Amino acid sequence: MRRTVRAEALLSLFTSADHAAAIAGDLTEMHEGDSALFWLDVLRVLPALWRRAVTKAPLRVLLLVALGGALLIGPAVAGIAAVALFPASIHTPVTWIAMSAIWSVGAWRTGASLVHMAPERGMPACATLAVAVETALIALAVRNPHPALGHAQFALSYITGLLAPGLLLFGGAIARRRNVTEVSRDAEPLL
Repeated sequence: MRRTVRAEALLSLFTSADHAAAIAGDLTEMHEGDSALFWLDVLRVLPALWRRAVTKAPLRVLLLVALGGALLIGPAVAGIAAVALFPASIHTPVTWIAMSAIWSVGAWRTGASLVHMAPERGMPACATLAVAVETALIALAVRNPHPALGHAQFALSYITGLLAPGLLLFGGAIARRRNVTEVSRDAEPLL
């Protein structure tokens, strides 16, 4: 029962709560005793729900991705500025912690903002933006394996950049869960 509720919560990020409950119920019936196959099927359904949400309104999702990219660039520039403004302290952990914190909060807030602006399309836009950012970062590492910065500084900023899409999704998931909870609470009749 608990796995069904968790699966519903995960699936409801990309579809309605009713549809998520139906999918989770079907998967629970299919895999009565096998928890591993159940979760593998849940993970197989998630990309299909994401693709369905994106293809249902591609222009809206693309505009949200562009807006999310613009929102994400602001904290990235601020984080780099936090390091670059004080060149004498570029080798201290404090400046790199400040950059990481600014990037992390910016990514989390961007995800939450996208879902808040467009409750139905925000989470698919967050996932699309996260995939685009991860792809760009991996391409950067493959294209430029020997950066001009010192190895430790590049590694820290690169790892922070790789974690940012996860925080983007986390912020979007929290906002989406809050929206789903508020909608279900409003739909319940008061006695």
